[in-house]
Amino acid sequence: MGKQGKGALGKIGSIKLPLLPQRNRDLSARLKGKLCFAFDFGEYATKVVVGKTGKDAAEVRQMLLVENGERKAKLDSGNLKEWKANLSRAFTQNNLNPSGQMGLCMVNSRNYISRLIEIPFADDHDRQGLVAYEMSQSLSLDIDAHLFQHKVMRTYDKDGVKMCTVWAAAVPKQLCELYYQLLESLKLQPAVMDVSANGMERLFAADQTLHAAASQSTVATVDYGMRGTEVNIFDQGRYVLGSFIERGDGKLVAAAKNALGAQISDIHNGNRLIIPPQKVYEIMSKSGQSEMAQLFVTTVEEWLSDINEAVKRYNVTYPSKPIAQLLLYGGSPQLVWLRAYLEKYLRIPTSIVQASDRFQLSGKIDSAGKPVAQFLNALNLLLIR
Repeated sequence: MGKQGKGALGKIGSIKLPLLPQRNRDLSARLKGKLCFAFDFGEYATKVVVGKTGKDAAEVRQMLLVENGERKAKLDSGNLKEWKANLSRAFTQNNLNPSGQMGLCMVNSRNYISRLIEIPFADDHDRQGLVAYEMSQSLSLDIDAHLFQHKVMRTYDKDGVKMCTVWAAAVPKQLCELYYQLLESLKLQPAVMDVSANGMERLFAADQTLHAAASQSTVATVDYGMRGTEVNIFDQGRYVLGSFIERGDGKLVAAAKNALGAQISDIHNGNRLIIPPQKVYEIMSKSGQSEMAQLFVTTVEEWLSDINEAVKRYNVTYPSKPIAQLLLYGGSPQLVWLRAYLEKYLRIPTSIVQASDRFQLSGKIDSAGKPVAQFLNALNLLLIR
């Protein structure tokens, strides 16, 4: 990972942004033995995992889902105090004291731009400058308003010149400052900002069951959110391609509310499945549906079609390496029936990430009411080595 510059960054220069390499000895030493508060900032709710990193497995002490509220769905300078108060209240209610502990966070995929780019190989400092220039030019980004980070995916020779493929990302500096200020206001020590694809790479490398599957084939992950869905594709456990789909739980919940009379808080409640699978199949299989039921069906099928397009783009680019499995996580209990419908639609074996031998959950955690799939982005932050 290239080094961060100073100057305009101010305090934010101490955060590792945003593409964390597989191993970072300084960071690993800094986190060792420390209690970590890992945040996955979603637009409906913030998922918080409290625990410690470990050599063999992460120790998970608590998992919280803190609803953001409609007026503060997205963190900005105007509602920073509300976010701080909301999270502080949740910590107090659960007897958690963040003061002096380590703060880790995951960037929502709609808040950064990433690309695979080809550039001449150079040392870290020079390569960082090349990445910033290439990203700013190709995407028309203000180079002074973004942080540019990268990691090398592979190196190769081209006409006698050593080249490299890098995965590069651009994150608005203003957003980085806001996350830093939020963690600091909670009296945490801000340490890491990361992206979900990195987290899944770490999980594929660490978890025995997932490693066995991912290391021998191509796997797609579907991170299902409130207002969007992130699809990432991994070949032998390494990221190769990603897409963000502007469609998620929000439109589905709205359609389900109309079709079934359910409320958004009920449908997205992490403690129970409000829409039984048999009810969904009944709605989606009957002919002569009501107008509202048809809206529900159409919404689901549009979402599935968008995911299918992401899969097709991969197949065109890598025709010899078909996707062998889909892993579904994030979102709400709707994953239970979305899994079956997604598998049927795409004709690719699909499963929900249910558990991992890399996470040792405290006996106080209700794993049924707080499924691993819903907290996976935050949990993966505890796998940082």
